[in-house]
Amino acid sequence: MRKAVIILFLILVAIGLFRIIYIFTLPNMERGVVYKNHEYRFLPSGRYSYDLSRSELKGKKAVGRLDDAIIYTLWDDPDDFYLYPKASWLHLGYNVLCRQDFYPLQGDGEIDYMVLKYSNGRGKGNSSFREWRLDKEKQANIIAAFQNENAILTSTWEEKENNEAYLLDIFFSRPVGLKYRTRVVKYGENYGLLLDDDQTLVKISDLECQGDS
Repeated sequence: MRKAVIILFLILVAIGLFRIIYIFTLPNMERGVVYKNHEYRFLPSGRYSYDLSRSELKGKKAVGRLDDAIIYTLWDDPDDFYLYPKASWLHLGYNVLCRQDFYPLQGDGEIDYMVLKYSNGRGKGNSSFREWRLDKEKQANIIAAFQNENAILTSTWEEKENNEAYLLDIFFSRPVGLKYRTRVVKYGENYGLLLDDDQTLVKISDLECQGDS
């Protein structure tokens, strides 16, 4: 019995040592995450959101490490768009990492559809929203606005209570599970797409909010 306990203890020690050696042989990516010659960055909170229910962040293969986390690929992500840093110690947790060269809107992401959300009163305080799925022409115009092909209405926009503003959700077919949210704002006689700096409005085509309920 004692011999079996000793053997089991030695096996556990060997597994632990192997694990430690394995972790330290992974490339340290604390100064920059690069995998398969692609640079990755953390998905910014606020604008982009990732549907965690699609994968429940199931790591497939360890490809690198941070000071307190091991970086994994995900099982349901054959394009390796996402990487998942899983903390080694008690930690609040990391957001997923995304391939920078494949970044949606500015990169090669493939848009599935866009939805404009607006209230009956077109006011910020009205929580009764309706949704309008944009057609291909309006989607193309919004993409052009993101790619600096449309005129800038202002670079000093400020939110006010009487702003006529709409939520815009963009859903991607590739990478799967990703959504981007911003706003469309009425500015003078035009509509503007609000960029990530929360100050720049880029002109888009006129909107006729008569979509589905």
